[in-house]
Amino acid sequence: MRTIQRLLFVLAAIAFAAPAYAQPFLYSLRVTQPCTGTGCAATFLVITNARTGEVVNAEDPPLLGPNDGIVHHMTTSVDGRRLYVSVGFVRPRLLIINLVTNRIDTIVPFANQQEPWMLVADPTGRVLYGSNPLSGRITVIDAITGQVTSHVQLDRAFTTALSADGSLLAVTEPPINTVTLLDPRTGTVRFRVNVPDFPQRVALSPDGKRAFVSCHLGVSSGTIVTIDTETGAILSSVPTAHRPDRVLISPSTGKIYVSFFEAGAWGVIDGTGTLAVHPAEIPAWATIAMSADGRRLYIGGLNGIIVIDTATDLPAGNLPGGSELHLAVSTPCDFVLPNQPSVFNAAGGTGTLSVPAPPGCEWAVQNVSLPPRLQITSASVGVGPGTITYAVAPSSTPFTATLRIAQQFASVSQEIPRLWIDTPRDATVSSPFVIAGWTLAESVGATSSGIDVVHAWAFPSDGSTPRFLGSATMDGSRPDVASAFGPGYGRSGFSLTTPWLRPGRYQISVYGRSRTGQFDAFAATTVTTVGESGSMALDFPSTGLVVQPGGNIFVAGWALDRAAASGNGADIIHAWAFPIGPGDPVFLGSTETGSPRPDVGAFFGARFTPSGFSALFPAPRAGIYDLAVYARSTTTGVFDQWRVVRITVRPPP
Repeated sequence: MRTIQRLLFVLAAIAFAAPAYAQPFLYSLRVTQPCTGTGCAATFLVITNARTGEVVNAEDPPLLGPNDGIVHHMTTSVDGRRLYVSVGFVRPRLLIINLVTNRIDTIVPFANQQEPWMLVADPTGRVLYGSNPLSGRITVIDAITGQVTSHVQLDRAFTTALSADGSLLAVTEPPINTVTLLDPRTGTVRFRVNVPDFPQRVALSPDGKRAFVSCHLGVSSGTIVTIDTETGAILSSVPTAHRPDRVLISPSTGKIYVSFFEAGAWGVIDGTGTLAVHPAEIPAWATIAMSADGRRLYIGGLNGIIVIDTATDLPAGNLPGGSELHLAVSTPCDFVLPNQPSVFNAAGGTGTLSVPAPPGCEWAVQNVSLPPRLQITSASVGVGPGTITYAVAPSSTPFTATLRIAQQFASVSQEIPRLWIDTPRDATVSSPFVIAGWTLAESVGATSSGIDVVHAWAFPSDGSTPRFLGSATMDGSRPDVASAFGPGYGRSGFSLTTPWLRPGRYQISVYGRSRTGQFDAFAATTVTTVGESGSMALDFPSTGLVVQPGGNIFVAGWALDRAAASGNGADIIHAWAFPIGPGDPVFLGSTETGSPRPDVGAFFGARFTPSGFSALFPAPRAGIYDLAVYARSTTTGVFDQWRVVRITVRPPP
C-alpha cells in the first residue's frame, strides 16, 4: 500500500499529439511548487509546439486552482478533439477539455477514491477506460458525454494499454503480481498472467500480439517481461539494474524504451535483449512518449522535455514543458494556419484571417482574452474552411497580440509611426541642402526602427508639380532617440542630400515606410531656396595667356546644371574671342562635356562626374581678346553659363 500511496503523486500528465492540427503538440503540466496531499499551489496546462519549441498557451489561466486536487493522468481522444484529465484527492473528477476551443466542456464528478487514475481512449472515439487500483475496477466512460456506462471489476487495476483495434486491454495489478488481458468491450478476461514482483507499466506492440511489462524486483532492480497476448505465455525477461517504470515500443525499430523509478537515467533494449542505460537530467518516475513515426523519443526532464533521436539514441535537443508523456496520433482534421501577420498604424483598421480547416473539421479562436482595442467582428468558431474578420481601434500607443487557432498563432500588432526633421526647419537654404532627422514605428519589443525606407518630396508654394527629392540614407546612430523610446531605436537616424531646387518657397515633406507597407510616418518643414542651378569653371587658359598667331589655345574646365533631371546638365561648349577695340567676335570652335572629373563628382554628386571638357582651338589674328567659353544647359537649351579670361595674340619678338 505504501507503494500505491507513493504512486498517487505520479502525475501522468503529458499528451504528445497533433490534435486536429498538422503540427505535433506536447500537452504537459506545470506546478508552481511541490504538491501536498490536497493539491498544488496552481497547476497549469502547458501546450508546446514540438516543431518550433514554442509554448502556445502561456496566457491561459491555471487548469487547477490552489489545493484543488492533483492530476492523476491525461490522454487525448483518437480524433484529437478532446483532452481527458483525471483529478483526485480534492473533488475527484474527470475533466473533458475541447481542444478545438481549448475550454473545459464537461466535468464528471466521482466519489472519493473511485475516480480513474489512468485513462486510455478507444479507437472508435466513443469509449474511455479508466483504472483505479484502490477500487480495483475498470470504469467504462462515454468519451463524448463523460457518463459512466459500466464497470469491469478486477483486483487492483493500476495501469492499462489498449490495442490499436480496441479488442485487447492489458491491465497491471501490482499487489497480486498479475497482468490481466481482457476484451474491454465484453469484460471477458482472456488471461491472468503471473509476473515477477510488482508489475508497474504495460505497453502493447503495434499489432497487439506482445505486451511489455515493467516489474520491480526488490528496491534496486527489476525486469522487463514480454508476454504473448494470444497465449498468455511469458516469452522473455530482461533484467534491469534499476527499477523500471514507463515502457514504450518503437513502431519503426522494435526497440523498447524504459524510464526508471530512480532519477538520472533512462534505458533502451535492442533486438538482442541488451539493455543500455543513458544518464540524463531527469527526475524519478520520468515519463516518456514517442512520435508517431518512431523517430523521436520525448522524456520529461528536470528542465523541460528532452528529445532523443531514436536512430542513434542520442539527445537531439530540448523543449519547454512539464513532465509525464502520452502519445496521440494526428487526424484527417490536421491543418497548418498560414503565416498571416497583420500590422496596423495609429489609425487602426480591419483585417481578415483565413482558416484552411478541412471540410467538416471544427475550429475556434482559442484566446482566453484579447486586448480591448482588438475585436473579432465575425463568428469566432466554424466548421471547414473559413475566414475570421477583426477590427483594430485607433490608438496612440502600440500593442501586439496573437489570434490563437488550432494551437497556432496569427499575430496582430499596432505600431505608432513617428518622424522628426532636425534640419532644415523653416529656413532659407542654398540648394542643394541636407535633410536629416529620425524616424521609427513604435512597437512592443522593438529591436529595430521599424522603418525601412524614407522618401522626401518638395511641394512648391505656387502649386506646381511636386518634385521627388530621393530616398534617404538609413540606420544613422541616434542615442538620444534610444534614450527616449527604447534601445531598439538606436539606429533610427536618416539623412538625404537634395538635388538642386529652383529658387522659391517649398514644403519639404518626408515619409517613412513602416511594417504596414505604407508611408505612414510623416513630418514636414518649409524652406526658401536661393542660388542658381548652374556651375562652371575654366581651368585653362588663365588671364594673361600669350599665344602666337597660327598657334592653338588649350581650353579645359567643367560645367554642369543641377536643374537637369539626369546627367550632368551641360552638353555643348562654345569658345569665342572678343577683340578689345574694333573688330568682330571670332568663333573659335566647340566641344562637349563628358570627361571624368572625380573632384566635381565628389562635391556635387556622382552623376556630375562626367562634366569635364577640353579642346585645342586655333588662335585668332594678332591682338588682345576676351576669350569667352559658354556652356549649354540640357534643361533650357540655352548657353546660359560662361567664363571669360583676357589673352594676347602676338608674334614672337
